[in-house]
Amino acid sequence: MAITLQQIQHPISEDEALEWVLQVLTELGFSARSWQQGSVPLTFATLFAKGYAGCFQTIAAYSYMGFNETSTNTALSAFSRSHYDNSRVAATRTQGTVRLTNASGAPHVVTASQLLFKDVNNSFSFRNLTGGTIPAGGTLDVTVEAEVAGSDRNVALNTITVMTTTLTGVTCTNPDVGGGTWITSEGTDVESDTVLRARNRGKWSTRTYASPPEAYEQFALESSENIARVGVDDSNPGGPGTVHVYIAGAAGASAAGDVTDAQDYTDDRIPITSDCTVYAAVADSQNLGATIYIEASKNTLATQTAVEQAATDYINGLPVGGKVLTGVTGYAFHSEIVTAISSIDGVENVSLITPAADVAVTMWHILVVGSIHFSYVSV
Repeated sequence: MAITLQQIQHPISEDEALEWVLQVLTELGFSARSWQQGSVPLTFATLFAKGYAGCFQTIAAYSYMGFNETSTNTALSAFSRSHYDNSRVAATRTQGTVRLTNASGAPHVVTASQLLFKDVNNSFSFRNLTGGTIPAGGTLDVTVEAEVAGSDRNVALNTITVMTTTLTGVTCTNPDVGGGTWITSEGTDVESDTVLRARNRGKWSTRTYASPPEAYEQFALESSENIARVGVDDSNPGGPGTVHVYIAGAAGASAAGDVTDAQDYTDDRIPITSDCTVYAAVADSQNLGATIYIEASKNTLATQTAVEQAATDYINGLPVGGKVLTGVTGYAFHSEIVTAISSIDGVENVSLITPAADVAVTMWHILVVGSIHFSYVSV
């Protein structure tokens, strides 16, 4: 009998396997339905059922690995390399400027990698890449790098104020060194499954002379690891032959440098008859407010942090222009925010107050999380 893909990817459970074993044994003349819990024959039948179900679950897992839309994690990384020649983009470390101020009466000589700094919450560590001399009563700017890769190390101005490696009379901070930031190279997270799948799908669209919309999306995603979301307007928005591309990062609007990178990369690959302009998608703030009912034993800071992260991840995961079901208007769906929060272990119920309904997203804009006001009730 032929086995369908649906059957392979929906394996039987251990209980279903045991029921099948007992049925077969009964048909063979055994009084399998009368065996007592803990008896030797029922124990052997249960062990066989566990192994039988486990084999089917393993087969199902392997089948999921063989498709772009269902493969995940390291399996998706291997699949992408073998089928699309796409490697998952690795996370990068934040680099920026920390200013050392010497209030003592003697200079200090600083060597590269000598100093370890932490942010005000003692959450993240940074090591100096450069050195120099801090004059008595003066300052020295050094370049630092986060010890661990990830976008969460892109901390706010003036929050790196703890010196784990101390120098007499020396304090530190991370001031604005131009453009409203202390960062010279943003830290990024490892490329998500969602973005890697999109790059895989878009690979085929680039193998043509007349680039379809998916090709412009692919070019933008390939141009910078900071770009995670792309919207393409190919309706000749600026006249015949024009295409507008809107880009965004995983957690907010794209920087000017990313727009330049995407523009240059795209210009080198599109047909000469196309006129493409890349823009940073405008970020609109969306506040979140809710009462979260959590199982009392699990109403911890860790759970509350996970709840806020789940809500944030949903907003950040929306495509440019929001999620479109019908028509052209995209939304952040009230029910999906509730579902995201409810997925956290221990959450029993969610009363989402803000937003009170589905949020329409302006075309070619993105949503970013504004303020979060969640109250937590133990149940």
